[in-house]
Amino acid sequence: MAQISFEQASEVMNSFNGDGNSVGFFTLRDDGDEAVVRFMHDNTSTFDIVACHSINIDGKYRKVNCIRDPREPLDRCPFCNNGIKIENRFFIHLIQYDKDQNGNIVASAKIWERSLAYAKQLANLIQEYGPLSDCIFKVRRDGAKGSMDTKYQIMFASPQVYRPDLYPKRPELFENYKTIGGIVMDRTFEEMSEFLSTGKFPERKQQQSTPTQPISQNYNTPPQQYTPVPNFPDPLPNYSNTQSFSTPQQYQNPLNGQAPWETATPINRPVRTY
Repeated sequence: MAQISFEQASEVMNSFNGDGNSVGFFTLRDDGDEAVVRFMHDNTSTFDIVACHSINIDGKYRKVNCIRDPREPLDRCPFCNNGIKIENRFFIHLIQYDKDQNGNIVASAKIWERSLAYAKQLANLIQEYGPLSDCIFKVRRDGAKGSMDTKYQIMFASPQVYRPDLYPKRPELFENYKTIGGIVMDRTFEEMSEFLSTGKFPERKQQQSTPTQPISQNYNTPPQQYTPVPNFPDPLPNYSNTQSFSTPQQYQNPLNGQAPWETATPINRPVRTY
């Protein structure tokens, strides 16, 4: 995976979370920096682990979701079939607590991208402390800025010192957040194939919504269009035959079972006078 700066990572995150979410990247910039956090994972089923590829797009490295199941052949994913390295990345959801200028504690939603080793570490914390969203932790960086040997310590924070009422649980801060389709691009087989041929993904057309006709508030369905039937003069009765009218004749439907509105032929029906 290519090394990118914090500013580049923040730019990527902000550009794909413009829907009102304020989810950003969690980072500790220098040796000894620490933060008070609450991990929003209560069991391993909530772990956000994504198999992805890192590719260079216009000089910047982006992650693309791998579309192949690990047990499927390589040709199910054009990037895998082309030998592009696949990575399993763990995107930790956490709440970070900071103090504003007035000393008030402010909660913000953050994503901390880590390797699978941190998934094992958080799984051990769940076994030790139970649901992690019920606990407060401190994360401290051990390693100078830019060092490739940087490590992070995750320490349980005592509720006697870090009162839970002052560090509220805010799950709603992650509402509508998604990793795939956000900081990890979600592309189809055809789009990946075109990227390998041209070096660029095809532009996606925005789906246009079809305008709807206004509906009267007194009806559940729009009224059907009415076509008036032409007004033809009634034919005169034929008295040439000495036919008895004591018994009504059986009516023969000239439409052969069709309803009047299902035919365009006007109906000429004799009129009886009594």
